[in-house]
Amino acid sequence: MDNLVKEVLNINSLSKEILSELHKEEPSFADIQNMMSKRQVMIDSFGEELKFKKNPKIADKTNALLKTHLDEFLEINENIKEVISRVLNRNRSDLNTAKKQRKAEESYTFFS
Repeated sequence: MDNLVKEVLNINSLSKEILSELHKEEPSFADIQNMMSKRQVMIDSFGEELKFKKNPKIADKTNALLKTHLDEFLEINENIKEVISRVLNRNRSDLNTAKKQRKAEESYTFFS
């Protein structure tokens, strides 16, 4: 079961890297995409391993530790979703501003 705890810690570590990249002024979406793909593979692997290691005699300490790290994963994951949503909204806003500016410039050129 300790291996499961290590896997969750690795997933959380990669999730924190994703969150860190998202907080950058100019995040690398290629890097984020690669990290998200890698994270999904790790999550799938963890799920498969968890299926095979279900054991009613899991030590309470290990079970509590696993729960703590899974709760942390859920919190980090929620933060990632929120940041992605903000970045997406900001990019939409920037795109709309650029479109309006281009139209204004085209209109100005047309009337000049």
